Amino acid sequence: MFKNLKNKELLFLLVIILVSIVFIFFRVRYDFFSGINDSVFHVSRVFEIRESFLNGHIPGWTNIYSFSHTGQAISGMYPDFTLWPFILVTSWLSPVHQWQLILGLVMIVTWIIHARACYLITKNIKESILLAYVSSFSGVTLLSFHYGQLASGIAYALFPLLIVYCIEILKSTQFNYKLSLYFGITMSLIVYSHVISTIIASTVLIILCVGYLWKNYFDNIGMIVRHLLSAIIIVLILSSPILYRIVYISKSGLLPPIKLPFSEYPYTKDLLDILTTSLVSRWDTYISLSILVLSIYLFSHWYITNKDTRLLLMLSISILILGSQIFPWVFLKDTPIALIQAPTWRFLPWFSVFIILAMAYLLRDNKKVDFTHKLLLILSVITFLSFLGNTERIDKSMLSKPTYMKKTFYTSTKIQSRIKFSNENIEALNGIRAYFDYAPRVAGNNKKNPWQPSKVVMNTYRHIGENNDKKKVFKILPTTNQEIKLKVKDVKRGTLTIPIWNYSSLKYNVKVNGKQVKYSATPHGNIAISLDQNIKSAVISVHHLTPRTYIGLVIFIAVLWGALILIYLINFFRNHFKNNLMRHSAK
Repeated sequence: MFKNLKNKELLFLLVIILVSIVFIFFRVRYDFFSGINDSVFHVSRVFEIRESFLNGHIPGWTNIYSFSHTGQAISGMYPDFTLWPFILVTSWLSPVHQWQLILGLVMIVTWIIHARACYLITKNIKESILLAYVSSFSGVTLLSFHYGQLASGIAYALFPLLIVYCIEILKSTQFNYKLSLYFGITMSLIVYSHVISTIIASTVLIILCVGYLWKNYFDNIGMIVRHLLSAIIIVLILSSPILYRIVYISKSGLLPPIKLPFSEYPYTKDLLDILTTSLVSRWDTYISLSILVLSIYLFSHWYITNKDTRLLLMLSISILILGSQIFPWVFLKDTPIALIQAPTWRFLPWFSVFIILAMAYLLRDNKKVDFTHKLLLILSVITFLSFLGNTERIDKSMLSKPTYMKKTFYTSTKIQSRIKFSNENIEALNGIRAYFDYAPRVAGNNKKNPWQPSKVVMNTYRHIGENNDKKKVFKILPTTNQEIKLKVKDVKRGTLTIPIWNYSSLKYNVKVNGKQVKYSATPHGNIAISLDQNIKSAVISVHHLTPRTYIGLVIFIAVLWGALILIYLINFFRNHFKNNLMRHSAK
């Protein structure tokens, strides 16, 4: 695999990649990181998992340490398994440095996986590294790097592998269990990362399968169905903990995530705007200049492309249509499809994937195209300079900016404004915004403004409860025991409504001053308890009881993953040893 390491071009490229990796880790010198207003949501999710590990337990279904300590089921409804390893190995760092390091690690992992996907096609390490660098240090990966959208960023890293395995399944003439296994494992990892990315990936795969079958007159459809059914079973088994908890929580009845006006700018951009933005080497482009140049090169060499390349190029056109205002999204804005929120953000990542894979298939069948290597090298240099220049510019521009705290955040920033996170404000910003995503449905909607939470949600986030229909403000206390602790003074005998969510399908352990009490649900979805006496100062703790079935599934899947990794390593080293033995015997 590394026989070309003496090649000067490859050495030059490896130097570029090494400098890029060093630069990523060098950013840890800053005691802050920049993001946008929306980054607060993603930072809060990471903070929840971080605090869970630091307190000695796996992350629960309800939010204890983040989202204003309301016990909301954001943790349970948003997949997070692929985040766990990144957070676990960096939990010894401060929150700011941990976040910076995780972003860098995700970018590096993206490059490795993209290179692996390209190598499965080209069997050439230099070409694979070139293509992967262009796709993983620019465009959507760079957007995730600066926006902090880790879950969708991890899903994007897996997209090329998914497409390669799918194409191999579509071309198969006999059953190969390894193809189904690899495809199922890759799709499971996407399920572990992000629900909407899973939905979009499934949509893209359906388009790919239909396009291939239509072109090949459904010749081997029986073998394809056999492979895909086997893969689906693998996905269901490996994803069972995530699917179990989503179904279990959903039985309570939930408010859906926010529905953005996704048919409007900037959620769905004009195609001309997408392409012209790519001509400028910036960090906030969905399609980088390098990918745009590659796509032009591929379409201009249509006459020498093979079937696989042409299919991927046709699919890249369909992605441009789906990710822009050419597609009539306006007619679907009031349907459940609006939950994808931003078609441009959801679909355009696939354009880069299709382009690098199309180039990989072209290089596989046209090894004598010398100009292609030089072009890829030039584009890698452009990507390198753009990545370093724009990232350093953003970091330096944030040095003089204020660190927003809870009181000044809303009056000083807009949804897409860049903001500065530091160790002093990262926990405070966890509760600055009330999210109605996956709150109990009975909490209600805001009829005047569907983008804003209802009064019940706002009061819960502000820790405002009720005692015999009179408002009571609760104070959140520190906790390390996988429970939410609140303090309230001068409580009268009767009903006390606690500003913590009660999901009807979940069970809780509620204590008042250390004594367990019975609880019920209010009509608006909060926990309520009945007191038989006045209490001067009440310390209330609420602990969600995680179902044992879920814990058993997590342990089973962890053991299964361990077995799969062990089998893979044994086979890898066995084959490596066998190849070396044969090489020495030949000598």
